[in-house]
Amino acid sequence: MRVLRLAEPLLPRRYQIVPHEHIAGVLLEAAVTALCGKHIIESDAII
Repeated sequence: MRVLRLAEPLLPRRYQIVPHEHIAGVLLEAAVTALCGKHIIESDAII
């Protein structure tokens, strides 16, 4: 994990570490809006 933190500025946005607070917020927002169907939220959309 520490190696990833050091290399994070070099990684493309979609491969960067996303804090769990951000993930929880996006999941909660998705649950509240309740769009029909299956939706995939990519990590680069969360950052």
